Amino acid sequence: NIRSTMKLCLVFLITMSIVESSCSFQLFALKNLKIPSLPFLVRSSDHSLSSRLDPIRLPSKIEKTPLSHQMHGCLFVSKRAQGLKARQGCTMSNSIEFVDPEPRMSDAAIHNGVVYTSGVVCEDEGKDITEQTKDALDYLDRLLAKCKSDKHHIMSMQVWLNDIQDKAKMDAIYDEWVSKTSPPTRACVESKLQAPYKVEFRAIAAQI
Repeated sequence: NIRSTMKLCLVFLITMSIVESSCSFQLFALKNLKIPSLPFLVRSSDHSLSSRLDPIRLPSKIEKTPLSHQMHGCLFVSKRAQGLKARQGCTMSNSIEFVDPEPRMSDAAIHNGVVYTSGVVCEDEGKDITEQTKDALDYLDRLLAKCKSDKHHIMSMQVWLNDIQDKAKMDAIYDEWVSKTSPPTRACVESKLQAPYKVEFRAIAAQI
């Protein structure tokens, strides 16, 4: 029994010695480890970072994202950490061009070479579906030209008809107008439009 007890004590002492040596080595490694700076993700809606960054030790100064790049709920990469101009996955408002803006809406918006038009309609109450389609598409041509695009660069078209029974008459005009070499994708649905509108078009086009 005494021998067994002594063997157990010896094993215990050897084990503790190994554990102590391992811990000392790990502490030494951590003290001498040079951790490279990593990009920090900062939520623009946060005004204080201390509660989110503790207890991690970070550089004393973190460059803030410019106010013009801020959008609620979007993530930004620190320029200080990246050494590059701050980039973001969300659209920056100062890079969007608004065409003929009014208090309620703009006629079009341009971003990254893509034109997004508002709904285009014919304002004349006395015109039928054929004339309204012609007028609306003529206006769309002028709007695209103002945005440095044209119907040959339209990628997607949306059409709303107040009465789906007018589709054949609308299509007859549309088919004459649309690009024959690069017809865009299109969706056409019936939707209750405000009088006197019988048809409404919306386009997404690439700039020339």
